[in-house]
Amino acid sequence: MTPNLVPGAWYGDYLPTGEWVATIPNVGLWTHLGNVGLPPGEPWGLGFPRCTAIGGFRFAGQAHTTLSPACWEWDPTTREGWVSYGPPCHGTQPTIYDREGVLHRSDGRPGVWADGYRYVTPENVIVSCNSTIGPFHGLFEYTQLAADCWIGHAAYDGGGLQVLTCDEMGVFTLRQGPLGDCRFVNANRDGDVVAIAFSNEQGVVLIMTTMVELRALPPVVPPPVVEPIGPRSDPRPADGRTYDLLAYILGDAGTWPRKGPTHPMHQRVVGDLFHFVKFHDPGAYETWAYDANWIYHLEDASSNPPYSFLDPRWFPRVMQIGEAHGFDSGPHETQFRDRASCAPVRREPFGRKMWLHAVYDRYYWGPDLGERETIVVAYDPTGGFHGPGRSVELGFYAKGAGSCRWESYGSEAVYENGPAHFPPDAMWARSDFYLLGGQDLGPKLTGCVPQVCPHLPPWQPRPLLPQSGDIMQFLTIDSAKVVPYKALKPSSRSGCTNVILPNGNVFSGHHRDPEGTNERPAGTDGPWEQGQVNGSEITYHIDGQYYSWLLVPVDKVS
Repeated sequence: MTPNLVPGAWYGDYLPTGEWVATIPNVGLWTHLGNVGLPPGEPWGLGFPRCTAIGGFRFAGQAHTTLSPACWEWDPTTREGWVSYGPPCHGTQPTIYDREGVLHRSDGRPGVWADGYRYVTPENVIVSCNSTIGPFHGLFEYTQLAADCWIGHAAYDGGGLQVLTCDEMGVFTLRQGPLGDCRFVNANRDGDVVAIAFSNEQGVVLIMTTMVELRALPPVVPPPVVEPIGPRSDPRPADGRTYDLLAYILGDAGTWPRKGPTHPMHQRVVGDLFHFVKFHDPGAYETWAYDANWIYHLEDASSNPPYSFLDPRWFPRVMQIGEAHGFDSGPHETQFRDRASCAPVRREPFGRKMWLHAVYDRYYWGPDLGERETIVVAYDPTGGFHGPGRSVELGFYAKGAGSCRWESYGSEAVYENGPAHFPPDAMWARSDFYLLGGQDLGPKLTGCVPQVCPHLPPWQPRPLLPQSGDIMQFLTIDSAKVVPYKALKPSSRSGCTNVILPNGNVFSGHHRDPEGTNERPAGTDGPWEQGQVNGSEITYHIDGQYYSWLLVPVDKVS
């Protein structure tokens, strides 16, 4: 089992017949034939490339920079060499070839973690990443090579490549392959020959081996018992005490960069701005800023296209524990821009709520960062509509170390009992950043957002309006601003809600009728025919301005 390294590569695939492909970011797609270059408009490269030799060597992967197509295939039999495919193409390992050489692309179902493709069975059945995450007798992200043999990676950092075998008595044995960093394991078998590709800190490792050799690997030596990451004290009560969030969110220089374990990240501070550079990719970053009043979010370039909020306020710098003390941004917009030209791509209405969810006196982050006071902040970008595909996030920040963990939860489960709670079975995804090490990288700025702290006035919390109650509570409000309604329904516009009137029509702030009816026919649903609900108000963006009406359930109106 002699490994060969493709230095600097992030993702790769290897076939038993000797063909292989690996993505070297910002360089090219390297193969057994050499560098085939990059697709048009893709300066970074392809994510999770998979290859086939059926009908000639080809490979395909996920687009990184281009908006559309979402998938590229390199096919030397075509005139252009590169073939583009439109959406969908989402998730972890979203492309794969079956045993007839047919390319498949994942549908990117919302709310499913690792929803791409792991391997193809001898019967030509495609097995998803989601169904093989594990743990399976101690093995994670595994491919089944035979009825009694599986291959994947260890459950712990540094455990490397591992193989699981099962004898005739049904006894499972976990066997040790190369130790060290190991992720994104792809394995392809042809008879007794097995080709393996996986990623580590140095690049993509390619191994050609046999089933006999894999079954003969030595048993895994159990690692020493490691204290679990997590709290060592109960969360503090919501007693009205205030906390300066910056002391937790901004980490000391000696605690960066970090190598994960989920994926690498670095914090780079420039005056009153700081950048989070992700994935060892200078172009994948978030820019934050701070002053005495606010922690701001200026730009997120870790997605494509990059975007920024027209209201850059992220968290009030000082907050109390509890959702009731949260900051609601109210309706505004996100601005998406082309990465290369900064030209506007689209604008979307947006509403977000954030609060200090918990504070722990003692939270253990492993041997590198140790035990630290830690805050958990919640970020709800749903605009008040909690439906399929909409998530609420938690960020964990250790005092003096900054970001250590990120989690995403299905919003329907978060709010199923009223106030937000975060049950473990509602978690969609988790990323951890508590291991020291990695590259000291600065961001490669798009230049689309001014690198200046906004310095906005302090937050003045306002009491939430009642969700229901006697209409007499609102006598001080102009009656034309009160909307009795029958139901609220999600709209096709992200973050927006349709208000169904007692007669079945849709309330529309966009068409400000002089008679004050503000109605549209039942079923109406267009980009600006909807509003964003915050508390007991609905707000519409009309001609660059925001207009709000008070919502009152129809059963409360006499």
